[in-house]
Amino acid sequence: MSSSTTLADVFPTEPFNGLQISYSVSGAGLAAPKDSEGFTLYRELEGKLTGSELTVSGIAKASGGWGATIDVSVSVDGQEPKSFHQEKFPKNGLANDVMNQPFSVTVPVPAEAQEASFTISLEGSYNAGSRGVVVEGSLNRSYSLPVIETKDETEQTGKEQECQDGSTCPKKSLCAEAILRYFPLSPEKGAEYGSLRWDYEGLKQEWERAIDDYNENHDIKAHSSDNALGILPAISWLWAEGGTSDIVSKRFVFTSDEDRSKFSSRTPQDGEATQGTEYALYYSIVNKFKDKKSKLTPGDVFKLALEQRNGDAREATLLAHNLFRSLARTGDQSLTMVPVSLNFFDTYLEPMVGQESLGKGQNAGNWYHLFGTAYFEMQGRGNWGFYTPVEMVVDRGVGDGLDKIMSLLQSDPELKEPSSRTLLSFLGNEVEQGVRWAVGSPSDPEKYCFNVWGGQLGAWLYREKLPKKASEELTQEDESSTLTVPTILGPIPIVPDSKRIMGKPSRVVYSGSPVNVLWEGEGKKMALDQAQESLEGSFPVGLIPFYEEQTGSWGLLWKELSDAPYKVSFEAVKEGWHHLVIIDKRLNQTQVYFVYLLPGERTSLEIDPFGKPKDMTGPDEVAIKPLILGPEGTEMSGQEEVAKENQLIFDNTNIASVDNNPTCNPMFTITEPHRITHIETYHWNYGQGTAVGGTIGLEKDDGTTYGPWTVQTEPGMNGVPNAYWKCRPDTVIPAGTYTVVDSDPATWSQNYESGGCGFSKVEGYSASSDEGRGSIATDIPPGLPKNNDLGRTTSGSGCDWTGTWSTNWGEMVLQQSGSEVSGTYTHDQGRIQGIVSGNRLIGTWSEAPSYSPTSDAGDVELTMSQDCRSFSGNWKYGSEGGWSGGWTGTRQ
Repeated sequence: MSSSTTLADVFPTEPFNGLQISYSVSGAGLAAPKDSEGFTLYRELEGKLTGSELTVSGIAKASGGWGATIDVSVSVDGQEPKSFHQEKFPKNGLANDVMNQPFSVTVPVPAEAQEASFTISLEGSYNAGSRGVVVEGSLNRSYSLPVIETKDETEQTGKEQECQDGSTCPKKSLCAEAILRYFPLSPEKGAEYGSLRWDYEGLKQEWERAIDDYNENHDIKAHSSDNALGILPAISWLWAEGGTSDIVSKRFVFTSDEDRSKFSSRTPQDGEATQGTEYALYYSIVNKFKDKKSKLTPGDVFKLALEQRNGDAREATLLAHNLFRSLARTGDQSLTMVPVSLNFFDTYLEPMVGQESLGKGQNAGNWYHLFGTAYFEMQGRGNWGFYTPVEMVVDRGVGDGLDKIMSLLQSDPELKEPSSRTLLSFLGNEVEQGVRWAVGSPSDPEKYCFNVWGGQLGAWLYREKLPKKASEELTQEDESSTLTVPTILGPIPIVPDSKRIMGKPSRVVYSGSPVNVLWEGEGKKMALDQAQESLEGSFPVGLIPFYEEQTGSWGLLWKELSDAPYKVSFEAVKEGWHHLVIIDKRLNQTQVYFVYLLPGERTSLEIDPFGKPKDMTGPDEVAIKPLILGPEGTEMSGQEEVAKENQLIFDNTNIASVDNNPTCNPMFTITEPHRITHIETYHWNYGQGTAVGGTIGLEKDDGTTYGPWTVQTEPGMNGVPNAYWKCRPDTVIPAGTYTVVDSDPATWSQNYESGGCGFSKVEGYSASSDEGRGSIATDIPPGLPKNNDLGRTTSGSGCDWTGTWSTNWGEMVLQQSGSEVSGTYTHDQGRIQGIVSGNRLIGTWSEAPSYSPTSDAGDVELTMSQDCRSFSGNWKYGSEGGWSGGWTGTRQ
């Protein structure tokens, strides 16, 4: 091995509290890393010394908190280490002055040296304490496990990679489905997009060759086992790393509890991994690479997976998906034992795209999406319809929000407690935002092609290429459906026979179990069967299923993809409460239906995405009225109250691909005064997002300016930092025409469908319905200066919770945005969040080490004093029982 050999990687793949280390190690070969989480993220590396000198270099990045320190040390044979130290603590913190610190430490390695070690430690300082990212390596001459050795990643990023023979590989055209999806008005641009190395025919030939080669050397021929696990659990495994419940997820992982116990403290070596498991496929790929002396193709991998699963193609595609997703993203490691290593793809596998234009890891995503969608199509027996817009990766916060909603509804099924109603509205907003990332954000057209091709390959394998072999759990094969359209997992496809809604109406529907579900409308039907854990038919909704452990059945979250009215019906399969929750961002309200059902009893609801809430028809034709909750969880009575809630004033966002630098600023017109409650812009910036948020303002046609207002930011799809800019002006503006002004047009997203104008969304309501609400200035209690930090009113209170407080649980720093409050306090690195209702703050607290109920988290309710300078209240462990203690504080 050459002394110039270098391994490069990024840890973590997404910044942790703004901390991230890009590092390279030359003069050594390294095995796959082992990562662990906590207040400090650790990466442990083992490997072999290979050169006459050892160099550890890279860049330490920190973009949050008050400051950061980077320390690097390298030592050989226990000698005095050579070190590097640098720190950065700017006056106003790192948010506006990011650390981007290069480092490089080189030490000579004598021929007789046997061991070496290195440490890279990046530590950030925050209000809540310190957080860190550490990479540690232990090297020796006799290390025998397979090691990964690659060229410096910094030399590869953004450059066209070569084919095996050293020539530049020809680029393949974007698939027709992606051109229709992302470039509907400029297909010629779509045809030239990207740097695809594969197309469907090439992949099909690869997999056909793999099957033929496998059959030639094995008595048990390649075949497809039938679906014994159901389509719903398959979706729940694919859409979230680690799945949504271990009860479900372990059914889709080939590594057993026995394997996990056996190798809990060490990495399995080649030959130790159990046949057919994720680690066994890992080693088979490494060994094939050594024998072949070139990178592996999709066909090579498929054949190796067939060998691991004794010819079962359905299981082989799942095995490959599991391995590649574990190597690409965090979340699965506790189940598969395989640690994250993006360099595995660079070292052993042919690239799927010539240029990773969206950053390191793009090829990794294409590999596991290809095998994942093929598996999903085989799991669905190749017969599910066109509308299957299930995103392969959804923000983990969606699962957390679902868990909280389920817990809330199970503990208070009729929402009798005011705190339950408040929490439901708060959680509803969080879930809606998560689903928006899942089914409505700009995505990767090349990855979309691999989703399409994977689905097509799965349908071809199941319906044409392979014989069927029924699972032992099945007595007969269901061939009732003759549909052969492959499922497409990914962003929402264009709905060809309905008005394209481009993000409107913004509604998410939650259905709690245990019920079968039937959707009907516009000549389409789709049914959820709890007994079979299956979906049959096709309907224009984006789905996220989740498993309810308490009932042992499946619930659903769905987003409407069509603006047409439809009917949804439910049939109880077990006795218990059924809940239907409609989160309607257009009306800024949550509609909750609840009914206690016996097995076989039915309910139904006619839903009009742009209409008023309707009564549900219950057993014996009884009308079930919804409980309608406002944004603070308060019950709303009558349409007069609805009229006060948010209306969508302007929205030019869409889900086609985007560029930067708008050629125009968006404009909207109102014919009467409006209170503007929400303005939002989007900064995808080619997958880079922005370092920090900026400001958004409005300029009237007469030159009058409103704002600008400082934004709160949220990450975009795949964790793109600070992509969504959002502000809540809570300001009345007169009738007229307004221009939206964004402080960073260079990163502001726009496209052909927005007319070249920056992506913007504006919400508010007519000021004529604003009785009882004053302006920001006039709502300040008498005697308080108008420029102090108590300025903004919320829900009838004259007090803002923003500020620093001295409390009986340590210093607490709070930030209020609209009705939402979040912050930290010093006791056990605590966190608090909630919403404001009148003079009360209702929410949850959490603390180290687990930040989970019931020992380290629970409910809290605080009441502000009339002078806005103190509060008192109570907290409890979890959400059950009475209060556990008091919480008081005064403003500093």
